[in-house]
Amino acid sequence: MKVNSLFKNEWHWSVAGVTAGAAVLMAMMAGKNLAVAGAFVAVVRKIVNVFNPEYLENTVFIGTVRGTDTWAVAMLGGILIGSFAASRVSHTFQIHGVAQMWGNRFGKSIWKRIAVVFAGGLLLGIGANVGGGCTTGAFLTGVSTLSIGSIITSLSFFTAAIITANCLYFNKGKEIGEQIPYQQD
Repeated sequence: MKVNSLFKNEWHWSVAGVTAGAAVLMAMMAGKNLAVAGAFVAVVRKIVNVFNPEYLENTVFIGTVRGTDTWAVAMLGGILIGSFAASRVSHTFQIHGVAQMWGNRFGKSIWKRIAVVFAGGLLLGIGANVGGGCTTGAFLTGVSTLSIGSIITSLSFFTAAIITANCLYFNKGKEIGEQIPYQQD
């Protein structure tokens, strides 16, 4: 693989896998876990603390969530800035009100899309807090350390994702495949 190909479209799975593994290793060596849900909670805690610090002391839901270090906020910022920079460098940056696949299946209503994304994000946030972590923490950190709970959780996520995708987009693969052909390197 040429170095120039790193800046064109998506990374090859092997490069992305080694990079993700290196990130997990560095975090573990620093005594941290890669967990995006904790970063979002850290941002919310910092904002709430500015306006109403007593609320955090009296609220169990936000007040006792793990992963509220400042490094997690920096990681979240790095993810946002890094993904934007990568999309700009690879010339793949696009702004869509409604993704084509969603529009083909459910219509072009931006408000419907926003409502579904908000509801899904809210459910994921609640699930991450109730379950003690997010998919990033379970997949990257938990599975790489051979945590039985994370392996079971990851299998559950994959199973639920496959069922959900089939329920939402059943029999749409041929149509989508024609619009966006898959190219293997």
